[in-house]
Amino acid sequence: MHSSVRASRRALHYDQKRFMRHAGALHPASRQARLAQIIMGYHVLEKGLTMPRRHLDFGHNAVLSLMTLIEDFIAQYGMEESQVIHAIGCVQEYLALHQDENFDMGKGEFWSRIKSFCRKFSDVDRARQIEMTADSFFAHNDAPFPVFAASRHTSRHYQGVVPVERIRSAVELAMTAPSACNRQYVRVHCVSNHKTRDRIFELQNGNRGFGCDADKLLVVTADLSGMRWAEERNDIYTNAGIFIMNLCYSLHYNKVAHCILNWSVSPENDLLARSSLTLPESETIVSIIACGNAPDSFLVAASPRQRIGDVFREIK
Repeated sequence: MHSSVRASRRALHYDQKRFMRHAGALHPASRQARLAQIIMGYHVLEKGLTMPRRHLDFGHNAVLSLMTLIEDFIAQYGMEESQVIHAIGCVQEYLALHQDENFDMGKGEFWSRIKSFCRKFSDVDRARQIEMTADSFFAHNDAPFPVFAASRHTSRHYQGVVPVERIRSAVELAMTAPSACNRQYVRVHCVSNHKTRDRIFELQNGNRGFGCDADKLLVVTADLSGMRWAEERNDIYTNAGIFIMNLCYSLHYNKVAHCILNWSVSPENDLLARSSLTLPESETIVSIIACGNAPDSFLVAASPRQRIGDVFREIK
């Protein structure tokens, strides 16, 4: 037992040192950290552009911050990065949306700044978000896997009640996901009670504007009791991540619109959630997933993927 405790402390210290040396939160000036800030910034804007009950003139601070991040990045690294191009397109789309709606921009500093920015990058097209209907959203559910996988999108638009049987069917299909030594320590807690749903959403910063429309909330956990050695300290997240992606495909196949939400919360909020859900002490919350029926028509974020060359590397 003593050797296991020592090994666990050593392993956690090893992880902590790498985090302290390289995490973007602590080293925000690195190229990758700056790019991550831009991607997060344009995704905030995409969410605003596609949100249910969208209103105009939203997100001033977010737009201003994104433009500054883009300009600073280009000044140092140039415009070769496709994610930066898309970020510019999102700002172009923000301006175009207000122009299309004949919004009175007046002569304020905010709108002058946006217009100047868009003129500077006038060769970049607006990044139009994706218009969907319920039928088109699930149109490729019986297609070959490459087509089916590409057809799955995150949705923040929901209506009506999703029968729990459809959720259960999706979870059962997701259980085909592999797990370390077949230990299968991922659990899914389906929250149907909307008061409990709202309490959990209040503890998570990322569902504002659409969480209240979700009929079901799935809380995905992993059981620490299955961890045998200190070297497996990250396995609950690896195995839960594999399961979650399988679950998303399964939800899509079962025609359940959904949105994965991170569980990046304080210890205090985690404890509050655990109390509301009466979770076993050994289970760790990994992620939550908002679920609902797809409405008749809605928008989803474009959110382009990186190029294969940015992701794949062969080591010969």
